[in-house]
Amino acid sequence: MFGVFSSFAEFERDLIRERIKLGVERARREGKKIGRPSSVTDSTRAAIVELYKKGMSPKKISQTLRCGVGTAFHTLKSKGLLAA
Repeated sequence: MFGVFSSFAEFERDLIRERIKLGVERARREGKKIGRPSSVTDSTRAAIVELYKKGMSPKKISQTLRCGVGTAFHTLKSKGLLAA
């Protein structure tokens, strides 16, 4: 009896998973952004680039702007200022 119920639950879970996958694909086709929005603004990105060009290290930039070190590195890599 338990096996029958678990089979139904597994089948329903597969249907839910498939519907979610189709919905995400449709949203991407329509150009909607998926995922968590970025907390880093364009002005912060510009400040990171400007401070780096003035000779400041990514770690010091992150301390100055109170953002993560990873944010500073990612921004600089995306702008082509650091090697990938």
